[in-house]
Amino acid sequence: FKTNRVYIAGIETGDNTGALFAMNLSQPNQEDDVVEFLNRHFANFENISLANGEQVHKVTTQNKNTTLFVYCSSGVLMISRQQALIERSLSKDNKPLTSDKHFLELEEDGGDNMDARIYMRNSFYAKLLTAEVINEFGIRSHQEWTALDFISLPNEIRLNGFIDADSSRLLQALKIQEPVEITFTHFALKNT
Repeated sequence: FKTNRVYIAGIETGDNTGALFAMNLSQPNQEDDVVEFLNRHFANFENISLANGEQVHKVTTQNKNTTLFVYCSSGVLMISRQQALIERSLSKDNKPLTSDKHFLELEEDGGDNMDARIYMRNSFYAKLLTAEVINEFGIRSHQEWTALDFISLPNEIRLNGFIDADSSRLLQALKIQEPVEITFTHFALKNT
C-alpha cells in the first residue's frame, strides 16, 4: 500500500450505488499469492467465469455477512461487492479515464504528497447543490472534474481542492471569508 495507489470508485447506475476498489500489484506473479490469501482467509471461495471469459473469485467473509468479487489478472486487483461493477469495468465498451482529457489535465496538475485524492465528476454537484450555487461557483461543464487532496499530519489535517472549471467567482467568495476556529480539538486527547 505504500508503493501502489489504491483507487476507490463510487459508481452509480440507475437506483444502485456501489464501490469498486482497484490497485496495481507490484509484480504480476503476485496473483497466485492473492488467490492463496483469498482461499485461506475467506469462506466459500469460488471461481466464476464472466461473459467476456475473464475469471472472478467469489468469496464470503468469515462471518458470512458479506460477499465480495475479486478480479486478479495482468497485475491488476479489483474488489467489489457487485459482480456487475467488475464486469462493467472490464468491458471493452467502457471508456477508460486515460482517454478523458479533463481528468488527465486535473490529475497532472495535482501533486503526489497527499494521503488520498478524491476525484468527483462535476455532474455530481447537481445532487449536492442547488442550481444557483452551482452557477455561483462557476461550474459550467458536467464533463469536467474536481479533485480534493487529503493530507494528515501529526498536528493537522489539510484539504486542498482543484476544480477544472472557471472558478474565479468561487475564489472571490472565499477571499473575503473569515477563518473559522476549529473547536473539536479542545475535546480530543492531547496526543490524538
